[in-house]
Amino acid sequence: MKECPVSSLSDAPVYLTFDDLTVLPRRNKGSPEAVSLAERVSRRHRLGFPVLSAGMPSVTEQSMAIAMGQFGGLGVIHRYCSIEKQCEMVAAVASHVPDRGIYKDASVREGGALLASASCAPVDLERARALASAGARLLFLDTPNPPNDEVFAGVARMRQALPEVDLVIGSVVETDTARRYLELGIDAIKVGLGAGALCSIRRTAGVGAPQVTALEDVCVAARDYGVPVISDGGISCSGDIVKALAVGASAVMLGSLLASCDEAPGAVVEVNGKRMKEIAGLRLSDLEIDGPTGYPAVDAYLREHAAPRVEGGDARIPASGPCHLTLLRLLRGVRVGVHMAGALNLEELRRHARLVRVSPSGVLEANAAGSSA
Repeated sequence: MKECPVSSLSDAPVYLTFDDLTVLPRRNKGSPEAVSLAERVSRRHRLGFPVLSAGMPSVTEQSMAIAMGQFGGLGVIHRYCSIEKQCEMVAAVASHVPDRGIYKDASVREGGALLASASCAPVDLERARALASAGARLLFLDTPNPPNDEVFAGVARMRQALPEVDLVIGSVVETDTARRYLELGIDAIKVGLGAGALCSIRRTAGVGAPQVTALEDVCVAARDYGVPVISDGGISCSGDIVKALAVGASAVMLGSLLASCDEAPGAVVEVNGKRMKEIAGLRLSDLEIDGPTGYPAVDAYLREHAAPRVEGGDARIPASGPCHLTLLRLLRGVRVGVHMAGALNLEELRRHARLVRVSPSGVLEANAAGSSA
């Protein structure tokens, strides 16, 4: 882990993100269509296309989760609703049997139904048990503060209570915390704090880490335990997915790239003749101000105005059509990148990929043509 005491800032390590790196081409064989992207997403479960939709209220409910599963990915149903509502959505996914003639790489569990997953607070054992009973085979224990004693204790209780469910902890960005969860028997680690397009915690709280270095650090820790790592945040195109997988991630999680899709629950509005989708970020509950606060001027203001959001932000983005169209574009780009890096599967990519740092001018050069999936 790269640490820097306050007394030695001149020696502070540099953390990198996706734009700071590129993958060099290497000798390859065959064609991109021959590339296999199948990989474990957790200790016991495997995906045909290792891409997940984020457990955000404007990204993943049952329609998105079903579409992701059909394509070979995984949709994480958000927790910002009642236990009953979330369990209904999980049960709908877990009872959905895809047509394997069409969806050959669908993510299925025993019996042929889709693999179901959901988000849950690490200390909410009641919700976790209900979700498991509804058919969730993976639970994403999401918190912005993983190095917290109560969170450690909550995960330990869940591990003991739900041995049949794969538990994924996030969002971890450094090795000490990763190792503590690995020793508790966690089944996958999700990396990312402040890298997402709608996450502003690094501005509001001053805490977090650029994505690539955080991902590399956690991957090194997880390798000794044979536990997959999921990169969550900072991905704006298929090239970033290739870089995340080359650094060591087994899968990636997407938010804003999928929030514009038809299956996402955000409202579609028309702005200047264009179809736009409304999306919302997540909140950091410990910093929300919703009164009463004890400060008369603040409480008077809050009685008349909505409380400000802190961690997440709201946005409108162009509507992009069906989820499978976005995923198909990403799939083709990732296959080309893996193939050009000299690999035919993700294990080969991690072994053979040559990543180099690029200068600020190199970043501008790469982005000169604009961004696309």
